[in-house]
Amino acid sequence: MKQLVDFVDKGGFVMFALIPLAMLLYERCFRLIITIRRWRKKVDAGEPEAAAASGEMESLFERHLITIRTMTTSAPLLGLLGTVVGILQMFSSITSRGGERSMTDLADGISMALITTETGLSVAIPALLLVSWSERLLNKGVAESIR
Repeated sequence: MKQLVDFVDKGGFVMFALIPLAMLLYERCFRLIITIRRWRKKVDAGEPEAAAASGEMESLFERHLITIRTMTTSAPLLGLLGTVVGILQMFSSITSRGGERSMTDLADGISMALITTETGLSVAIPALLLVSWSERLLNKGVAESIR
């Protein structure tokens, strides 16, 4: 647990936006996948009301997709913000020392930049894969409900 706290602390204030964003994003992704899978089971079982609800499922998917895509796009952008903040912090600490180079200040700034970039990408990439998978599940279900 201490390692996680240190990781968040080294990432700076941007991490306090990335962590709740990740939690909300994955909650939405998994809720959408569970909803689609439940509907698919009904379609596979041949329930007529499930086949009739394919349009509703597509509409639900599109509504959730707007929010999920916005959050997925925001994660790497927040990571980029953390990168800029880390680099600015690094240069600020160097200039405040009258040009004296401090390896610790350089390392801290670079570390913050890399941690936030890594976190932003680590949040967004799996979410993109989950969205793609859920879209395939939905499309297969819609195709089966038409038969």
